[in-house]
Amino acid sequence: MKKINKVECVGNAKNDVDEDVDRDVEKEVKDPFDDKIKLFQAKVRHAQDVVEEYVFCRPKPNQKGLSNNWLEPARLLWLPGGPDYERPLYMTRTDEDEPHYTAEQELAYMQKQVNESDGFDIDFKLNLCVFNYHPANLDSHEFEDGAGNAEDLLKRLSQNSLDDYNGKHETKFEFVKIRGANFHWANAIMFLITFEVKDPFDDKIKLFQAKVRHAQDVVEEYIFCRPKPNQGGWQRWLEPAFLLWEPNDRHYERHSYTTRTEKDEPQFTIEQELANMDNEVNKSDGFDIDFSLFRCIFNYHLANLNSNDFVDEPDTLRDLLERLSQQSLDDYNKENETKFEYVKVEKANFHVAAGIMFLITFDVKDPYDDMIKPFQARVRHLKNTFTEYIFCRPKPNHGGM
Repeated sequence: MKKINKVECVGNAKNDVDEDVDRDVEKEVKDPFDDKIKLFQAKVRHAQDVVEEYVFCRPKPNQKGLSNNWLEPARLLWLPGGPDYERPLYMTRTDEDEPHYTAEQELAYMQKQVNESDGFDIDFKLNLCVFNYHPANLDSHEFEDGAGNAEDLLKRLSQNSLDDYNGKHETKFEFVKIRGANFHWANAIMFLITFEVKDPFDDKIKLFQAKVRHAQDVVEEYIFCRPKPNQGGWQRWLEPAFLLWEPNDRHYERHSYTTRTEKDEPQFTIEQELANMDNEVNKSDGFDIDFSLFRCIFNYHLANLNSNDFVDEPDTLRDLLERLSQQSLDDYNKENETKFEYVKVEKANFHVAAGIMFLITFDVKDPYDDMIKPFQARVRHLKNTFTEYIFCRPKPNHGGM
């Protein structure tokens, strides 16, 4: 396979090839979300004047700043009746089942399920085609040599993921059992595991999810562990701080709110900066972060209120946050039978959370004493898709509240 490192090289290389070849093409892209340069990979089968088949396109695994916490898009592997088609054991649908779906319809619905569940919950009974996502057979020995089966491996990966989660969040959830797992290839096996835990706070069984990349004796990468979304209350969980870019990374670019330089004292290691960011997030629930302490870029960001981020011109981000704050306050007033009056947005932080999670601090006027007081709202929003109002509250530990 020939690797092409610059997008400009793709067209030139294509003209040099007459035989039927598979190409692994690597090119730079600009992410409009943060204006950063990132690496993508594309696999293309090409023979001049004969075939040009686009097999897949994806973010490059293992690149700094992306980690492996990106969602693999659904893609078609084999069509029924094709020369390489082999019916997996987990597929029960036949060509006699109604309704009949085209391959395009199956792919669209597979992509919908992947997007809605981050790949964790997929109904494979709907498919005749074979896609890149598969359910794990817990009784099989397909992922490791030795006496243990897939369930034994997934138990270990889930327990380690939960141990990391408990250590980071100072919780004491107890692993119970594996519910199921899906997987796809990602320079190894990317496992999407759903498992049960026991919550010692109320002795209830709850669902967790873990994303782990594994290849026996090669790699074991714990990407994330979390309560399963949409089982009630997951949005209130505090997103832990994690590192995106170090100052010496190839694609590092200082944000406008990053004012610290390498000459400032005291000088912190990467680990110390991460610990400081984690402390800032934990003590304020992510609402109050002193970004002047950091040279590294983390998953929490300061919103530029005068920018056009997340909105269409002529709106500014301030306009959006004002609407979100006003609606949050309206809901709060109705629920608590109060009459606080919205004044203005003071600031906001945000992070990605299957959308954008905004942590907004805004001022209200208290009609009881005509004083201005700070409120906080947490809102998950994605333009033209959804807006979820998670909570609104007076700012904790603020005098006079």
